[in-house]
Amino acid sequence: MRSLLFRCSCAVGYSGPTCEDDVDECGDQSACFNGGSCVNTVGSHACSCPAHFTGSRCETDMHRCRSSPCRNHGACVDLPNHFRCECRRGFAGLLCDADVDECATAPCINGGLCVNEVINPLVTWYPPVAVYHPSTCKKSTSALFRIPQYP
Repeated sequence: MRSLLFRCSCAVGYSGPTCEDDVDECGDQSACFNGGSCVNTVGSHACSCPAHFTGSRCETDMHRCRSSPCRNHGACVDLPNHFRCECRRGFAGLLCDADVDECATAPCINGGLCVNEVINPLVTWYPPVAVYHPSTCKKSTSALFRIPQYP
């Protein structure tokens, strides 16, 4: 057997005395994350990512709603490549972080004073007991009153 008078420093993805062997990067269990499938390629590998994951190793979670980006109890809708917040009554904006000023249109009549209130999720609304509608001060049989709920 003849010994080599040189030594090769192989590029990543190759091995052997003269770098002739392709390394199977998929043999390493950590080649792809989050259930991605590894495909060995010459000198490298590629990951086929499951839905909602991306990146060269499937390392980026695209479930954008997982971080609860919507404020004020808005509902997050996860869509391909983005999300949308569906705001509760009284809130607006991309993240439901803007309080809607319901008094801006001067809805109260008969000398009523409009008070813009931020809706408290710890308040439960109950059926009729008042004779004037709280947002317009008109006589109403469907007026609501609220009782704070304490955790």
